Amino acid sequence: MKIFQLLLLLLLSFYAVAQESQPLLIIGTEMGIDFRKFEPLMSQNPQYTAGITMEYPYRKFSIGTGLIYKVYGTFKNQIYTGYSAEEVIDEEIYTFYYYEEERYDLEYYGIPLRLQYRLPCNCVYLQAGVHIDIANFTSVKEGSHQLRTIQEPADFHFDRDESLKRLNLSYELAIGFKLHFNDQLRMFMRPTYRVMASPTNKNSVQLNTSYRQLHMAFGLQYAI
Repeated sequence: MKIFQLLLLLLLSFYAVAQESQPLLIIGTEMGIDFRKFEPLMSQNPQYTAGITMEYPYRKFSIGTGLIYKVYGTFKNQIYTGYSAEEVIDEEIYTFYYYEEERYDLEYYGIPLRLQYRLPCNCVYLQAGVHIDIANFTSVKEGSHQLRTIQEPADFHFDRDESLKRLNLSYELAIGFKLHFNDQLRMFMRPTYRVMASPTNKNSVQLNTSYRQLHMAFGLQYAI
C-alpha cells in the first residue's frame, strides 16, 4: 500500500502539466495484480494480468480494447476414480469414495471492451468495461494426490473440461491516473473494481458464484 500511495502522489503532482493534444490512436502495455480479494475467495494465490491495449480517443471519450492474459491462481480439481469401499467405524458402516485431486491454474485470455471519460485535467479518467474471457486449460501441476470422502460423486465430483465455461464475462469500474512525459509517451496507474461471473456451468457445485477483487493495473502507452 505504501508503493500505491507514493505512485498516487507522484501522478497527482503532474496534473497541472498534463498534455491536451488529441492523438489518433494510443497503444500500450498493461500489467496488474489484485491487492484485495472479497469473499468468496477463488484462490489464495496471487492473481495477476498482463497484455497489450489499444485506445481510440474522441474528444473527452476513449474506446479501448486489447488482449489481456489473466491468472486467477491455483485451483483444486477432483475426479472420481470409480472406486469405493465400505468401512465400519464405531459400529456404523460408511461408504468412502476415492478421488484424484489435481491442481492447475485458472487462466483466461481476456478481450476487454472499455469506455473512458477524461476529466478536465486530462490526466484523470473514469473507466467502465466488460471482458470476454476465453479459458486456457493449462496442464495439471505436479503433486496431485488421492483423497477419499463420504460425499457421493454426484455431490462432489468436478471435472474441469466438462464443468468450466470456455467463455465467460467479467466487469470492471475504474479510475485512472496518467502521467504524460510528452505528447506521445505516458504511463498510467488504474485502481479497478473487478467482478468475474461464475466460471462454471449452473450444474457445477464448485466455483458457482461471482468473484470480486480490487485490482491495480500499471502500464506504458504511446500515442500515434
